[in-house]
Amino acid sequence: MTSKATRRRFTAEYKRKIVQEADACTQTGEVGALLRREGLYSSHLVNWRAASERGELAGLAPKKRGPKAMEPNPLAKELAAERREVARLKAENAKLQIICEVQKKVSLLLGVTLPTIPDVFRNGRFYLDWSCDRFRSAAHAERPGSWCTPSPGCRAPARARA
Repeated sequence: MTSKATRRRFTAEYKRKIVQEADACTQTGEVGALLRREGLYSSHLVNWRAASERGELAGLAPKKRGPKAMEPNPLAKELAAERREVARLKAENAKLQIICEVQKKVSLLLGVTLPTIPDVFRNGRFYLDWSCDRFRSAAHAERPGSWCTPSPGCRAPARARA
């Protein structure tokens, strides 16, 4: 029964030494004798010479096996900060939603009606004029008097209606 064969591993120093010895050979058959003496194949010498000629000093060193390490993404830190901010705002929004629900329940218990704002007007372009319970354009707020048209249910003071 034979033992399991193991792959030979050559150190970078050994590879450099063999390439230098092979380059120093001048007579016919010296390279073959060197390879036989060391128990190497000519393909070893060809690969090591090519790596040496390409200037790959690391090419003569044993290569690390496995997946290569990923470079950190420069935007990863910014993305993580944005995600934390979104999570914080979501938590704050949830708290405010609870507060609104409690206010609605209290107003129902007390019998006070709260004005509702349709989703169409929540984008900041319109606001509710509490004096007459009407939605006003923010652009018209600069010209008081021109934006309040009197209506039978308007609770605004008479001077504001004119």
